[in-house]
Amino acid sequence: TKVSHEHSKALLLACKQIVNCLIDHVLNLDGRGGGSSQRLIACLRTLFLFAKIKPQLLVEHAITLQPYLSLKCQTQGDYQIISSVARTLEIIVPLIEHPSDSFLARLEEDSVKLIMRQDPSVILSCVSCLGSVVNNVTRNYKLIRDCLKKYNGCLLYYKKLATEGREDQVEKNRPIIKRSLYIVGLLLRFFDFTDKEVLDSFPESTRDLVFDTLLFYLDQKELKSFTLKAIGSVCIRHYELMLGPELKSLYHEILCDLDASRELKIQVLSNIEQYLQEEERRMIKQDQEWAKLSKQENLKEMGDVSSGMASTVIQLYLKEILEAFLHSDVGVRQAALRVIQLILSQGLVHPVQIVPYLICMSTDEERMVSGSADKQLQEIEKKYPGFIHMKAQTGIRLSYKLQQILQTTLDAVRGFRTKEGELPGALNGFLYSILRTKQQRRALVLSILKQFDEQVKTSLSQMLFLADNMAYFPYQVQDEPLFIIHHIDIMISVTGTNLLQSFREALLPNPNAPAPLIDPNTGISIPIMDEEEDEDEDALLSRVPEDTSTLQ
Repeated sequence: TKVSHEHSKALLLACKQIVNCLIDHVLNLDGRGGGSSQRLIACLRTLFLFAKIKPQLLVEHAITLQPYLSLKCQTQGDYQIISSVARTLEIIVPLIEHPSDSFLARLEEDSVKLIMRQDPSVILSCVSCLGSVVNNVTRNYKLIRDCLKKYNGCLLYYKKLATEGREDQVEKNRPIIKRSLYIVGLLLRFFDFTDKEVLDSFPESTRDLVFDTLLFYLDQKELKSFTLKAIGSVCIRHYELMLGPELKSLYHEILCDLDASRELKIQVLSNIEQYLQEEERRMIKQDQEWAKLSKQENLKEMGDVSSGMASTVIQLYLKEILEAFLHSDVGVRQAALRVIQLILSQGLVHPVQIVPYLICMSTDEERMVSGSADKQLQEIEKKYPGFIHMKAQTGIRLSYKLQQILQTTLDAVRGFRTKEGELPGALNGFLYSILRTKQQRRALVLSILKQFDEQVKTSLSQMLFLADNMAYFPYQVQDEPLFIIHHIDIMISVTGTNLLQSFREALLPNPNAPAPLIDPNTGISIPIMDEEEDEDEDALLSRVPEDTSTLQ
């Protein structure tokens, strides 16, 4: 409409004025020698956000921003300035009409210098910026080939030394190897080394040769985490490597191995998370292209094929990702949760497979983890009513398994949590509250009570965990606890007497008991049980046998 069009014009004008004002601030702050001041960082970060939303607003200011790439890094603030400028230029340079050769040459030169000298956060921003400039504007792939040749050559040199047994040289030059691993990984992420234009005189197998070199460095214990990071970067573009046997077995082993370090587990999960994030960005970009070229059906078909790849990759790793959550380290659990959230948001697998683990996550002691899991469960219940109830029992079993890992300081695993100034609450209380109908709640309670049946052989520790949960569930009406009490009463009347008799028979003989009476008809002794002694706790405890395994 005419009104909305006028509003958008006014908004655009306001944004343009804000951007111009921010650029003036940047120049004024720089003129005062406030090189790494927090205000300068804030201005540049805000400009980057504007560039993400409306890059055309900053196109005319690209030449103003470019000199900041040659800033001397002396403080942490300087690194942040360079990263913000590089990320902004990455977005706006491809939109500049007829940029000057000298501007582009300086941009490429500054980016390469920063890649060679600076820390990882700056390297990532600069390689990404270089990718945007070279892939979309200059096509100067010779520069990229030279970079790859330099850093991959470095990796090959130290690989040769390691195979010759000269480990001391590898040890001494570890910082150089780490930088080379990181840069090589990023170069294969931002440039397609399977494209003939990029390869030129390089062999067609360049990507595979580099990947084999990276796999070699996985055997170097001190470099394993850095190598995994590099492999993760490569796999963002070349997802098919994640489907290969080498990487599949490696990722599975790290995620499933209880002795694998937390650092390696987090890195593998981070690699999968990065892949999914990039895949999502690529799909959003592709959707925008479809909107422009919606009549070309072949594009739609192409998209359907590629969109199925993330789902194929995740199917291969889902079980291991979910199992990785059952870990004592909160960093590993948070990394696994982030991947699971992406899987659910992108709809890569049916959520019914993930529900039991979300139920388990909602019992986590870390509020951020349990809160996120609760939110996901709510959304699933809203979208697929009944799924939560269907997987509730499996979820409670996994909750107990997680609490066994987390509650190492307690003598027994308890099923409730306490907060200062509040009444205790069941660990699986949210699960109970999400089941809205009386039928679902009763079915859950009955399935828990069934675990107390002698034939099920539930451990005493697990029964205590379940009893705690039932004691502190957030009951809404009086009918709910009365229903449980009624069924417990039936259970006790059926199995209680037999259970009590089993305990009595297992007790050690009472040294103070009178001589047993003999039945004159059968000749069998009749045990005499002193009712008062049966009620005395100390007397009974003194007669409990050392081996109580038969009673548990």
